[in-house]
Amino acid sequence: MIVRTTLVVGLAVACSSSGKGESAYGPNFGRPFADGSYWNRAIPADAVLDPASAATVRALAGAPGIRGAALYAFGIPIYDAFEDTPYAEVTCTEQWGHCPLPSRIRIPVDARPHTGSDGAMVVIDWTEGAAYEFWHAKRISPGKWSAGWGAVVPDVDESDGEVGGHATAAEMSRLGGVIREREIARGRIMHALSFSSSLACSNTFRAPAHKTDGTSTSPNCIPEGTRLQLDPTIDVNKIPGITPGERAVARALQTYGGYVVDTGGAPLTVSFELPATATDTHQVSNVYRQAGLEWDYFDLKHIPWQKMRVIESWDGTADTTPPEIPGKLHQGEVTRGSVDLSWAATTDNVSLARYEVVRAEVKSGQTPTNWTVVGTVGVPTTTFTDKTVRPGVRYVYAVRAVDRFGNVSDRSRSVTVTVPKS
Repeated sequence: MIVRTTLVVGLAVACSSSGKGESAYGPNFGRPFADGSYWNRAIPADAVLDPASAATVRALAGAPGIRGAALYAFGIPIYDAFEDTPYAEVTCTEQWGHCPLPSRIRIPVDARPHTGSDGAMVVIDWTEGAAYEFWHAKRISPGKWSAGWGAVVPDVDESDGEVGGHATAAEMSRLGGVIREREIARGRIMHALSFSSSLACSNTFRAPAHKTDGTSTSPNCIPEGTRLQLDPTIDVNKIPGITPGERAVARALQTYGGYVVDTGGAPLTVSFELPATATDTHQVSNVYRQAGLEWDYFDLKHIPWQKMRVIESWDGTADTTPPEIPGKLHQGEVTRGSVDLSWAATTDNVSLARYEVVRAEVKSGQTPTNWTVVGTVGVPTTTFTDKTVRPGVRYVYAVRAVDRFGNVSDRSRSVTVTVPKS
């Protein structure tokens, strides 16, 4: 494939012999993943907002710290490999099972991870059409690399966005959402963005995330996997002082939004490509600087972050699917004043929030009908002690799961407990 690209702030002209449309992906043009991927689908005009949207946005916009651009230390270096790129041996250092990265990957000889603690790096092999995402990447010697762990995108042009393995905490693609240098030069970003956040929730996440490394226990924390959108009715051209780079980011947030994929040290940090020209002494490329992004962690202060909103589910639809039924309920110690209960955790299609312990008072042979909630615990807790029992009474207990949107599962299998009289 022959590609010629001219980078000018506000304009990039790409000429390709492939003849593909604008959504095609190549070394110097387009965006990764299929048009229908959750990274590339525009947010619908009638998108349903999360019930906690306003409170979450207040927390994100008001928390101490910047809402900035990761341009250098945590910028993502993206390398192109071709048929003549030499292979390198690759091993994983974490003992988490079978290493998801292949043992031999074409890696350019000048490749290097970013200097941040993630040690991130992405290599796109255009001969194979695959992308390899590294976490804690390290060049051991010429032709030999290690990674703490990694992920593979088997078809970088047509993938739905899912990866094998993981190089981000949410197990979402590291390549997905990264703002490329050429996109800033062009002034147009045609995909969802990738965020890290210091307010990422502990133990709670939502699709398309598969896990979380969040630590926030605030009631207004934001689950990894959450899709955020800037109010699309705002005319960003009329924002006083907005830079060309901020304008491009704001427009992308209005059309495609962005996903929280990792925890970080600031309320919101936007993932950018680390250009090959960046060095310790010249951390920001001319393209970024000409777009008004003048230093690493540049504060994107002209974007009205207080006008962001939280989309209920990634595709903009309302979540009406209840969680799966909690696993088997067990009774523990029973005294005349308390009953200990435990159960197996369950899952939800978007975001599980809590468990409700329900109880009915029955006599022998009766079917319980008067179920009442006697306790609620947030995830990931799967134990509860009922201290409202009366001596000599027979109770039936069950547990149900509730997701972030109020959908309630059916009751678990019940256990019957008779409280001793003495």
